[in-house]
Amino acid sequence: MPGECEVFNDNLIEIMSSIGNVELCEQMCTLTPECNMFTFLGHENHLRFSCFLYKSCEVFVTDCTDCTTGYSHCDICDFEDMQSDGTCTAPCDEGWTMFGDSCYTILNNQNQQYDRIDNCREECTSLGGTLGSIHSKEENSFVYSLIRPARKDVADGTFLGAKYVDSQTFVWEDGTPWDYENWLPDEPSGECVEMGWDEDKPKKWASGVCNSVGYIWWDCLCKQPKHTVQRRLIDI
Repeated sequence: MPGECEVFNDNLIEIMSSIGNVELCEQMCTLTPECNMFTFLGHENHLRFSCFLYKSCEVFVTDCTDCTTGYSHCDICDFEDMQSDGTCTAPCDEGWTMFGDSCYTILNNQNQQYDRIDNCREECTSLGGTLGSIHSKEENSFVYSLIRPARKDVADGTFLGAKYVDSQTFVWEDGTPWDYENWLPDEPSGECVEMGWDEDKPKKWASGVCNSVGYIWWDCLCKQPKHTVQRRLIDI
Protein backbone atom coordinates (compact mmCIF):
# COMPACT_ATOMS: atom_id res chain seq x y z
CA MET A 1 0.00 0.00 0.00
CA PRO A 2 1.26 3.58 -0.58
CA GLY A 3 2.66 5.15 2.59
CA GLU A 4 5.17 4.41 5.31
CA CYS A 5 5.42 3.11 8.85
CA GLU A 6 7.00 5.48 11.33
CA VAL A 7 9.53 4.62 14.03
CA PHE A 8 7.55 4.26 17.22
CA ASN A 9 8.42 2.59 20.55
CA ASP A 10 11.52 0.78 19.21
CA ASN A 11 9.62 -0.98 16.45
CA LEU A 12 12.43 -0.48 13.90
CA ILE A 13 14.60 -3.55 13.30
CA GLU A 14 16.95 -2.42 10.54
CA ILE A 15 17.45 0.07 7.71
CA MET A 16 18.96 -1.33 4.50
CA SER A 17 20.35 0.79 1.67
CA SER A 18 20.84 0.07 -2.04
CA ILE A 19 17.73 -2.15 -2.20
CA GLY A 20 16.72 -2.02 -5.83
CA ASN A 21 12.95 -2.66 -5.65
CA VAL A 22 10.02 -3.29 -3.35
CA GLU A 23 10.05 -7.03 -4.01
CA LEU A 24 13.60 -7.31 -2.65
CA CYS A 25 12.64 -5.26 0.42
CA GLU A 26 9.70 -7.60 1.00
CA GLN A 27 12.04 -10.59 0.71
CA MET A 28 14.39 -9.06 3.31
CA CYS A 29 11.46 -8.76 5.71
CA THR A 30 10.34 -12.32 5.06
CA LEU A 31 13.86 -13.60 5.85
CA THR A 32 14.06 -11.63 9.10
CA PRO A 33 12.30 -13.53 11.94
CA GLU A 34 11.12 -10.44 13.86
CA CYS A 35 9.93 -8.52 10.80
CA ASN A 36 6.19 -8.12 10.32
CA MET A 37 6.09 -4.95 8.18
CA PHE A 38 8.41 -3.24 5.72
CA THR A 39 8.58 0.15 4.00
CA PHE A 40 10.42 0.64 0.72
CA LEU A 41 11.49 4.15 -0.39
CA GLY A 42 11.67 4.41 -4.17
CA HIS A 43 13.56 6.60 -6.64
CA GLU A 44 11.52 9.78 -6.03
CA ASN A 45 12.18 9.77 -2.28
CA HIS A 46 15.27 11.58 -0.98
CA LEU A 47 16.26 8.33 0.82
CA ARG A 48 15.81 6.41 -2.41
CA PHE A 49 16.25 2.64 -2.51
CA SER A 50 16.09 2.23 1.27
CA CYS A 51 14.29 -0.59 3.01
CA PHE A 52 12.96 -0.25 6.59
CA LEU A 53 12.12 -3.40 8.52
CA TYR A 54 9.65 -3.14 11.42
CA LYS A 55 8.38 -5.34 14.23
CA SER A 56 5.08 -3.49 14.09
CA CYS A 57 3.43 -0.53 12.40
CA GLU A 58 1.52 1.35 15.07
CA VAL A 59 1.78 4.66 13.20
CA PHE A 60 1.16 4.71 9.43
CA VAL A 61 1.17 7.82 7.25
CA THR A 62 0.30 8.32 3.60
CA ASP A 63 1.97 11.67 2.88
CA CYS A 64 5.30 10.01 2.07
CA THR A 65 6.75 10.42 -1.46
CA ASP A 66 7.25 7.19 -3.41
CA CYS A 67 6.85 4.96 -0.34
CA THR A 68 5.42 1.45 -0.32
CA THR A 69 4.56 -0.58 2.78
CA GLY A 70 3.52 -4.19 3.15
CA TYR A 71 3.27 -7.20 5.44
CA SER A 72 5.93 -9.88 5.54
CA HIS A 73 3.25 -12.38 4.54
CA CYS A 74 -0.44 -12.51 3.69
CA ASP A 75 -3.13 -14.63 5.33
CA ILE A 76 -5.70 -16.01 2.90
CA CYS A 77 -9.26 -16.14 4.23
CA ASP A 78 -12.85 -15.93 3.10
CA PHE A 79 -14.45 -12.49 2.95
CA GLU A 80 -16.72 -13.15 5.93
CA ASP A 81 -13.68 -14.11 8.04
CA MET A 82 -11.76 -10.89 7.30
CA GLN A 83 -11.50 -8.26 10.03
CA SER A 84 -11.38 -4.52 9.36
CA ASP A 85 -7.57 -4.41 9.74
CA GLY A 86 -7.11 -7.02 7.00
CA THR A 87 -6.33 -9.94 9.30
CA CYS A 88 -8.31 -13.17 9.45
CA THR A 89 -10.34 -14.41 12.35
CA ALA A 90 -9.96 -18.11 13.10
CA PRO A 91 -13.15 -19.88 11.95
CA CYS A 92 -12.94 -22.39 14.82
CA ASP A 93 -11.68 -22.16 18.38
CA GLU A 94 -8.66 -24.15 19.50
CA GLY A 95 -9.58 -27.80 19.89
CA TRP A 96 -12.33 -27.60 17.26
CA THR A 97 -12.07 -28.78 13.63
CA MET A 98 -13.85 -27.20 10.68
CA PHE A 99 -15.83 -29.07 8.05
CA GLY A 100 -17.99 -27.04 5.67
CA ASP A 101 -19.54 -24.16 7.57
CA SER A 102 -19.34 -25.79 11.01
CA CYS A 103 -16.83 -26.52 13.77
CA TYR A 104 -16.73 -29.87 15.56
CA THR A 105 -15.19 -31.28 18.71
CA ILE A 106 -15.52 -34.55 20.59
CA LEU A 107 -16.27 -34.09 24.29
CA ASN A 108 -15.01 -36.86 26.56
CA ASN A 109 -15.32 -35.42 30.10
CA GLN A 110 -11.54 -35.08 30.47
CA ASN A 111 -11.17 -38.62 29.14
CA GLN A 112 -13.54 -39.97 31.81
CA GLN A 113 -16.49 -40.08 29.36
CA TYR A 114 -20.14 -39.56 30.30
CA ASP A 115 -22.64 -41.86 31.97
CA ARG A 116 -25.66 -39.98 30.55
CA ILE A 117 -26.38 -37.86 27.50
CA ASP A 118 -27.76 -34.93 29.52
CA ASN A 119 -24.34 -34.28 31.10
CA CYS A 120 -22.69 -34.24 27.70
CA ARG A 121 -25.42 -32.02 26.27
CA GLU A 122 -24.98 -29.55 29.12
CA GLU A 123 -21.24 -29.21 28.52
CA CYS A 124 -21.72 -28.82 24.77
CA THR A 125 -24.30 -26.08 25.32
CA SER A 126 -21.92 -24.25 27.70
CA LEU A 127 -19.37 -24.13 24.85
CA GLY A 128 -21.88 -22.54 22.48
CA GLY A 129 -22.72 -25.68 20.55
CA THR A 130 -25.36 -28.37 20.25
CA LEU A 131 -25.02 -32.12 20.02
CA GLY A 132 -24.04 -32.67 16.42
CA SER A 133 -26.10 -33.42 13.34
CA ILE A 134 -24.89 -35.24 10.21
CA HIS A 135 -26.23 -34.51 6.72
CA SER A 136 -24.13 -36.42 4.20
CA LYS A 137 -21.86 -39.41 3.67
CA GLU A 138 -18.90 -37.02 3.56
CA GLU A 139 -19.82 -35.40 6.87
CA ASN A 140 -20.38 -38.83 8.40
CA SER A 141 -16.87 -39.89 7.36
CA PHE A 142 -15.44 -36.66 8.74
CA VAL A 143 -17.13 -37.18 12.12
CA TYR A 144 -15.87 -40.76 12.18
CA SER A 145 -12.31 -39.44 11.74
CA LEU A 146 -12.71 -37.50 15.00
CA ILE A 147 -14.06 -40.22 17.28
CA ARG A 148 -12.07 -42.81 19.23
CA PRO A 149 -11.93 -46.30 17.64
CA ALA A 150 -14.61 -48.82 18.51
CA ARG A 151 -13.46 -51.73 20.70
CA LYS A 152 -15.15 -55.07 21.20
CA ASP A 153 -14.11 -55.26 24.86
CA VAL A 154 -15.68 -51.89 25.74
CA ALA A 155 -19.35 -51.04 25.22
CA ASP A 156 -19.07 -47.36 24.35
CA GLY A 157 -19.63 -45.00 21.46
CA THR A 158 -20.09 -41.32 20.61
CA PHE A 159 -23.48 -39.69 21.04
CA LEU A 160 -24.90 -37.73 18.10
CA GLY A 161 -27.48 -34.98 18.47
CA ALA A 162 -30.49 -37.03 17.44
CA LYS A 163 -33.69 -36.47 19.40
CA TYR A 164 -36.15 -39.35 19.74
CA VAL A 165 -39.72 -38.82 18.50
CA ASP A 166 -40.95 -42.41 18.19
CA SER A 167 -39.53 -45.85 17.42
CA GLN A 168 -38.76 -44.99 13.80
CA THR A 169 -38.51 -41.19 13.88
CA PHE A 170 -35.73 -38.87 15.03
CA VAL A 171 -35.01 -35.18 14.56
CA TRP A 172 -31.77 -33.25 14.98
CA GLU A 173 -31.46 -31.20 18.16
CA ASP A 174 -29.99 -28.25 16.25
CA GLY A 175 -33.17 -27.92 14.17
CA THR A 176 -31.61 -28.87 10.84
CA PRO A 177 -33.44 -31.28 8.47
CA TRP A 178 -33.20 -35.04 8.94
CA ASP A 179 -31.89 -35.61 5.42
CA TYR A 180 -29.32 -38.36 5.97
CA GLU A 181 -29.07 -41.50 8.09
CA ASN A 182 -26.64 -44.40 8.33
CA TRP A 183 -28.16 -47.09 10.56
CA LEU A 184 -26.81 -50.51 11.39
CA PRO A 185 -29.12 -53.40 10.41
CA ASP A 186 -32.24 -53.68 12.61
CA GLU A 187 -31.84 -50.09 13.79
CA PRO A 188 -33.18 -47.84 15.20
CA SER A 189 -34.18 -49.68 18.35
CA GLY A 190 -33.58 -47.16 21.15
CA GLU A 191 -33.85 -43.49 22.04
CA CYS A 192 -30.27 -42.13 21.82
CA VAL A 193 -28.11 -42.40 18.69
CA GLU A 194 -24.40 -43.13 18.71
CA MET A 195 -21.60 -43.81 16.25
CA GLY A 196 -18.56 -46.04 16.73
CA TRP A 197 -20.26 -48.68 18.84
CA ASP A 198 -19.84 -51.56 16.35
CA GLU A 199 -16.17 -52.37 15.70
CA ASP A 200 -16.99 -54.11 12.40
CA LYS A 201 -19.07 -51.19 11.08
CA PRO A 202 -17.87 -48.19 13.12
CA LYS A 203 -19.29 -45.54 10.76
CA LYS A 204 -22.81 -46.93 11.16
CA TRP A 205 -25.27 -45.61 13.73
CA ALA A 206 -26.75 -47.54 16.61
CA SER A 207 -29.44 -46.50 19.06
CA GLY A 208 -30.01 -47.48 22.64
CA VAL A 209 -30.20 -46.17 26.19
CA CYS A 210 -29.35 -42.57 27.10
CA ASN A 211 -28.11 -43.29 30.62
CA SER A 212 -25.49 -45.75 31.82
CA VAL A 213 -26.47 -49.12 33.27
CA GLY A 214 -23.09 -49.54 34.92
CA TYR A 215 -20.83 -50.57 32.06
CA ILE A 216 -21.62 -48.21 29.18
CA TRP A 217 -19.81 -44.88 28.77
CA TRP A 218 -19.92 -42.37 25.98
CA ASP A 219 -18.18 -39.43 24.31
CA CYS A 220 -20.34 -36.99 22.35
CA LEU A 221 -20.16 -34.88 19.20
CA CYS A 222 -20.49 -31.14 19.78
CA LYS A 223 -21.06 -28.86 16.77
CA GLN A 224 -21.36 -25.11 16.24
CA PRO A 225 -21.31 -22.72 13.24
CA LYS A 226 -17.88 -21.43 12.28
CA HIS A 227 -17.07 -17.93 13.47
CA THR A 228 -17.92 -15.02 11.18
CA VAL A 229 -17.49 -11.30 11.45
CA GLN A 230 -20.23 -8.85 10.59
CA ARG A 231 -20.07 -7.50 7.07
CA ARG A 232 -20.34 -3.74 6.82
CA LEU A 233 -20.35 -1.20 4.03
CA ILE A 234 -17.54 1.33 3.96
CA ASP A 235 -18.18 4.71 2.39
CA ILE A 236 -15.51 5.66 -0.10
